[in-house]
Amino acid sequence: MPEELHGVIHQLFAGHEQIKRSVELSKTGYTAKTTSEDPELAKALQSHVSQMEKRLEGGLSVRRWDPAFVEFREHYEDLNTGIEYIKGGVAVSVTGTTPASIKVAHNHAKIISGFVKHGEERMHYSHPKAVTE
Repeated sequence: MPEELHGVIHQLFAGHEQIKRSVELSKTGYTAKTTSEDPELAKALQSHVSQMEKRLEGGLSVRRWDPAFVEFREHYEDLNTGIEYIKGGVAVSVTGTTPASIKVAHNHAKIISGFVKHGEERMHYSHPKAVTE
């Protein structure tokens, strides 16, 4: 990934204690609201979501070494994602169109929540896939 993406990611991991995230899982996916009262972190959240959306929409991967993120990329076309830039951050909704993509969406929501909760401690974790064959 380009260095500018790494910078934003490291900023978010380092500032995780100043980030609030709420997630509501549904039968078809999830909605999440991720915000910070720190204006720089809020801007970083918005930048990060925009950057990741562009990568995924362009067919590129994120965290190619992490099985759960590889799986997310594999099922990306079966996910409908809505992004709203709100005061202090972002609101994201992800809906799966297949049973497998719903599992992948739920897994992704939980992984990102873990990043917010634990910060840099989780930066290099490898996460299992949600769908077993």
